[in-house]
Amino acid sequence: MTVLQMLNETATYTDTTNELGTTTPYTGAALTLANKFVSGLNYAKNKICRERYAPDYRQSVTLDSDLRFQPADLTYTLLYVYKVLNSDGDEITCKQFDYNNYECPYEESGATVTVYYKYLPSDFSSSSLTTEPSFAEKHVDHKLLCYYAAYQYLLLEGDTISLGKSSYWLNLWNDGFNTVLTDTSVQVDEYW
Repeated sequence: MTVLQMLNETATYTDTTNELGTTTPYTGAALTLANKFVSGLNYAKNKICRERYAPDYRQSVTLDSDLRFQPADLTYTLLYVYKVLNSDGDEITCKQFDYNNYECPYEESGATVTVYYKYLPSDFSSSSLTTEPSFAEKHVDHKLLCYYAAYQYLLLEGDTISLGKSSYWLNLWNDGFNTVLTDTSVQVDEYW
């Protein structure tokens, strides 16, 4: 699903399809509503990625003179490194030296290594409506993000009817979240 599809799905769940409208880019009250939904979508995406299933990536980096590379050298926001290979394709020892550095103590300065890592995808935006979640629906149903966004929106509405509806969406979120399998594989899709 794209962000636009998720926003429309969330509007359906919250009975706000008229308020959101169909005209994009969003402006005025529709933009305010879309941003509220996007906030919930981002929270759900981040929770899933940190606790259940995060997309992975591999990338070549060059070690500095201290035999280190920094998370800032990587394309995406690093959650954790799970494997590092040298230029021969052999798995090598690499450890987190401190918060800002990973060290490959048995390599040479200037060596290029391939880092396999899990990452936190960029946040969704109400201005980038064609963006899709970085995890495939076979791993995480994208409607799950909409369930949380609907819950959050209705909870913040605060009236008795909205609170009752919010608990319905929270239950769907919790049930769905609990069925997302924790990713224990190290399979990396081809990105190059």
